[in-house]
Amino acid sequence: MERSFLVLAWLFGGLAILPLIGLSFILVNPPPDPFGMEHPSLLELLSSRQNIQLARTTTLLGLVVATISTVLGSCMAWIGERFSFFGKKLLLIMCLMPLAVPSYIMAATIGDVLNTQSLLGDWGKGFIPAAISLIVITTPYTQLTISSALQSCSASEEEASIILGATTKERIKLLIWPRIKAPLSFSFLIAFLYTISDFGAVAALDLPVLTWRLYDAVRHQNLTTAALLGSFLIVLALPPVFLAQYVSSRTQNKTVANPRRIAPKPLNKFSSTLLFLALLLFAFIGLFLPLIQLLSWIWSGYSQGLKFASPWLPLIDSFKLALLGTLFTLVLSFPLAWSAHRTRFNLPFTQLSYLTSALPGVLVAFGFMSSALLLSKYTGGYSVLLSSGILLFLGYAMRFLAECFAPLRTGVSLLDKRHEEICATQNISKLRWMSQIALPTMRSQIQAAALIVFLAILKELPITLLLGGATGAKPLAFRIWDRYSEALWHDAGLSGLILLILALSISFVILKERL
Repeated sequence: MERSFLVLAWLFGGLAILPLIGLSFILVNPPPDPFGMEHPSLLELLSSRQNIQLARTTTLLGLVVATISTVLGSCMAWIGERFSFFGKKLLLIMCLMPLAVPSYIMAATIGDVLNTQSLLGDWGKGFIPAAISLIVITTPYTQLTISSALQSCSASEEEASIILGATTKERIKLLIWPRIKAPLSFSFLIAFLYTISDFGAVAALDLPVLTWRLYDAVRHQNLTTAALLGSFLIVLALPPVFLAQYVSSRTQNKTVANPRRIAPKPLNKFSSTLLFLALLLFAFIGLFLPLIQLLSWIWSGYSQGLKFASPWLPLIDSFKLALLGTLFTLVLSFPLAWSAHRTRFNLPFTQLSYLTSALPGVLVAFGFMSSALLLSKYTGGYSVLLSSGILLFLGYAMRFLAECFAPLRTGVSLLDKRHEEICATQNISKLRWMSQIALPTMRSQIQAAALIVFLAILKELPITLLLGGATGAKPLAFRIWDRYSEALWHDAGLSGLILLILALSISFVILKERL
């Protein structure tokens, strides 16, 4: 069984590099221009003022969002772990719920509010609403990460440092900073990668960044430009990845066995009210404002007597794609998670699992399309790969491999080898041990992985647009994008509301242990 899983892990892990192979092939062997025009050279594309401006805007957006969301999320985590006031737990849960809101719904909502109210004039278009939307969506990642790190701090250590006369600055430097330094760097990395990879928010606001122009180039069959823009995105992602790994390697793991949690400090009425209102404002922007905006679009269409398109077929398509995509991702990631923990050479499987998940969805989709085109030059059948949904589910699986891999690897680490050894001495087959002991032990981790991937596929837009069109499926994400592009707000609002309720319900199930 171990050998079978190892072979499958190498096979499935190899799929992770297919998008990069397809991208490299397009760069080395550019296809003929669909309009018969001569291709510009790579040097001309690299020195193009437009492409340089796209890279600048993308980088600036990523830095702004990552910096502000890391600060905001850290403050929320500190408030949650160190202070006590009325309604804190419920408010913090509501502040986590923007995780469930698709970026295109958040951006459409905030962009519409800023434009309608003329709050920022021309500044309220494009960059600022995109930055606000992505800050609201990425802040919960930092909140969760830093909160977990702060929970490892020991009350006994802090009490001892106070008795020894350590100042607040010294306690932070010696006891808290070493524990949150690596999580802070990873939080910044997650927010930066999410921002430069995002397609929905920038597309909804028509903000010229690399991912939006990459999709536009693929849609217009300009594959050489698309490959170059994809290369720009990969180059932008490398420095923060290396920085986060450097910080992690330089950080010592300072933990205390069974640390006594630090009791939250009660606040006075003024401070409690101030923090309550601040958290309520964030929850309103990230959770209630999208709901209100979608309901207003629906009501506006209803009051004008506009006809609503039936949402039932897109809803069914969403469930079908999300269910099949989740099962496909679980099947591909399980051998990787198993081999990453139970074999000596585990590093490649971990790195392969995180490789494509760090790439934008539009780049993953384009990479698989390029790889399929390369393969079909010798075997044919490109249309079959596209229309059958094989490329679509491969795109889903590779895009969300890390989300599935992490919980499954945790589950594999919980397996007790003594149980396996006892089964071996009793001549109990490996298959029976797997079905009756291993899988039941991992049940909660498998369920968590399935829910996370199911939610991610429900919200996914670029892979669905690029790889799902030929299948004939038109899920809710596609319906929202299509109706929003046509300015049919009432239909976009209805489909968006259904998708948002589904996403919030799944997020509540995932986060219910924090209640």
